[in-house]
Amino acid sequence: MVMSTEINPLDALLGAELNEEKPVFIKRLNTHFTVKGIDGETFTDIQNEAMYFEGTGAERKKKVDQDKMNWSLIVKGCANPDFTDKRILEKFGA
Repeated sequence: MVMSTEINPLDALLGAELNEEKPVFIKRLNTHFTVKGIDGETFTDIQNEAMYFEGTGAERKKKVDQDKMNWSLIVKGCANPDFTDKRILEKFGA
């Protein structure tokens, strides 16, 4: 009989570390970035910041600027390097 070492999915979720950070190797830059998890509240804040309205009157619709949302997720989800560093902002004119 083969014994399974797989963890029950519910137990895995309940035991998950919420503030985990992990190094990820970026081959093109030949270095590691440290990424971190984003909680639901932060994700919702990012999504709300990326929303805008298009159209007028009854045809006015809420839209999400996907580029702004994606860049914000990268900035908030990366612990190192710090994308808010003055040198990065100056280099890329942000």
